[in-house]
Amino acid sequence: MVSWVINSSRINELTMVDDLLFEQRLEALELAVAQLQTQLSVTDGNWIDKFIGSVTDDEAFQQAMAYGRAFRISDRPSDEPGDPLRPPEIPWRHMVGRFIRITPRFPVADLQRTLAFYEQTLGFRIDIAYPEDKPTFCILKRDDVRLGFFVPDEHRPNAATGNGECYIEVHDSVGLHEAIKGRVAIEWGPEVYWYGRREFALRDPDGYLVIFTEPTDDPPTCIDV
Repeated sequence: MVSWVINSSRINELTMVDDLLFEQRLEALELAVAQLQTQLSVTDGNWIDKFIGSVTDDEAFQQAMAYGRAFRISDRPSDEPGDPLRPPEIPWRHMVGRFIRITPRFPVADLQRTLAFYEQTLGFRIDIAYPEDKPTFCILKRDDVRLGFFVPDEHRPNAATGNGECYIEVHDSVGLHEAIKGRVAIEWGPEVYWYGRREFALRDPDGYLVIFTEPTDDPPTCIDV
């Protein structure tokens, strides 16, 4: 009987560390199996069956072996969706393209009111407005941040306004707070929270909560979770 406790740490490491590359995981598993084979000193027959027979009630070992089988055949094409040997989907291995930025788009009741608020209060500028004569859609930009706004129309008639939050990472949140606090009501903050960020928030004319955040090493000033 081989002690599974002695060898479990190596395979548990394989199953728990998500940021290892596929090749590193496979190499780690093969090394662990080779070590087990050496300890068993089996020269005849199916050594892995003999080993599994001694630890079939160990869920961690069975999970590790399942990972190993999936990794080994993950690049093998399969025409049958129900093939029991078909590996589980691993999207991060097969995705192409690189995500660059995101521009959220919020429905608003009055686009001109929204434009005035974000330009005059927060320093955004119009990047895109359509149609030019009477815009119903726009994208505003400040530094590397882009926000989109639109007036609900026949294509999006049930878009409710005010149901959302915008989380913007900034430099010098204290300075930003000082610059705008006289022009808009501050919902809360600035406070340093337990997760290592200084934040404050306000609401725009449609009720969207706009949170400004930055990392900090300062001790927490607020215990809210």
